[in-house]
Amino acid sequence: MADGGMPLFSSDGEAMSWLSERAESDPSCSAVLGLMFEEGLGVARSDSEAAEWYRRAAERGNPDAQFSLGVMYEDGRGVPQSDSEAVAWYRRAADQGYAPAQCSLGWMHLNGRGGPAVRLRGGRLVHEGRRAGGL
Repeated sequence: MADGGMPLFSSDGEAMSWLSERAESDPSCSAVLGLMFEEGLGVARSDSEAAEWYRRAAERGNPDAQFSLGVMYEDGRGVPQSDSEAVAWYRRAADQGYAPAQCSLGWMHLNGRGGPAVRLRGGRLVHEGRRAGGL
């Protein structure tokens, strides 16, 4: 087993099978499947498929997936572009202390995206995220 309880796989197909079997019960498996589709790791690259896997994990509280889904909404990849959705997903991850989401949420606030510009709050979030190891 590799760190985190995930085995080392001999093939991409073996990894997909193992992750797919556990995705319903383990949001981190759904998040990894999202990453595989987003990056085209062992599967055909598909932003819409990535967004669906990220959403499954994000709705169950996985901050990595919440952040990744926020990025997809911000960029309009696999989902319709929506600053308000990006802000909502970044906020959910940031509220769990996820530093990259704190930085992204802060930048969205600083630039008035997803709602009225709240520069002081945006600056504080960017600072907190950077201090915690984010961007």
